Amino acid sequence: MIAIWKYEIPIVDSFSLPLKRNSNVMCVQTQSGFPCIWVLCDTEEEINPKHFRVVGTGNPINNTLGKYIGTFQTFEGQLVWHLFETWGREGG
Repeated sequence: MIAIWKYEIPIVDSFSLPLKRNSNVMCVQTQSGFPCIWVLCDTEEEINPKHFRVVGTGNPINNTLGKYIGTFQTFEGQLVWHLFETWGREGG
């Protein structure tokens, strides 16, 4: 069955989520103050973890970021974050 699932994302340098194989991240934004991603997936597929990196505006970047997913704001726009999907293990 094809479905859209939501995952809360932590604001840390890098993290992994247990997404379904061939899932597609549709967007990232905040909901009730919590950053989330919405993912289109086949619920019958196996788990294939995906790895992500969060970078704050103005923070130094010391390696390749990966595929840009989107930008979101927290604390009523006081902090702006950028989410990237990395390849391989956490932190890409």
